[in-house]
Amino acid sequence: MQALLSLSRAIDRLNSFVGKHAIWLIFGATAISAINAVIRKVFNYSSNGYLEVQWYLFAWSFLIAAGYTLLKREHVRIDVLNSHFPRKVQLGIEIFGLIFFLTQCASWCCTTSYRSRSRCSTRVKCRATRAG
Repeated sequence: MQALLSLSRAIDRLNSFVGKHAIWLIFGATAISAINAVIRKVFNYSSNGYLEVQWYLFAWSFLIAAGYTLLKREHVRIDVLNSHFPRKVQLGIEIFGLIFFLTQCASWCCTTSYRSRSRCSTRVKCRATRAG
């Protein structure tokens, strides 16, 4: 049991470290957005690459800060209803939501991403074979 508690504390420390530094990704996305706007207005030049980097940084910041948000209990909840229940019921609702919503959504995202990546790498291999 002590080993699991130590692992849990280590994961909490990692989540705290990552969550506190994820703000730099949002800063990067904001800076890229501003730079893209200036370049577009001053030089009349735009690139989708800037937008994609901005989106990826923003998405990555949400992805890696999710554990920190749960650790600090700052995630979105229905507090209007939840605040009227006893603490045990609130914890039950929290566990139910994590198991049946967050876990299902995360597993769907992982499997969809894996399938998409597999199809994409197969297409690249097929194109390379046909070209050569």
